[in-house]
Amino acid sequence: MVSEGNIAPSAFFLVRLKNGNPEKELSVWRLKLRVPNRNNAVKARIKGDELYGYAKLCVGDCHKTVVDEYRCKVKVNLNSPNQYHAGIYYTRGNEPVIGECYDPVFMMFTSCLASQSTLVVL
Repeated sequence: MVSEGNIAPSAFFLVRLKNGNPEKELSVWRLKLRVPNRNNAVKARIKGDELYGYAKLCVGDCHKTVVDEYRCKVKVNLNSPNQYHAGIYYTRGNEPVIGECYDPVFMMFTSCLASQSTLVVL
């Protein structure tokens, strides 16, 4: 999800999970609580991909980014045992974006998120 040393918009895409279910949220870490490193980072989901680093993006930047009717909200599940985890949830208007979305406007939206992110190489 890094292309030519930059964070690719695909880093912010939702996918279809291995169990066949569409992803409802983009899983992210709360960096003030836990910083990824080579020992605790999640393994790559796609065979052949390697761990390179992570994208650092402020919650406020996520919340203020809007392209057409696309926006996102970062939410923490306070009942989760993994409090270092949060989810980025996407909406278009009042409708949730779930799973793969190849709408060109959504791709522009994820491009905006990627361009606001800082690449941290591990």
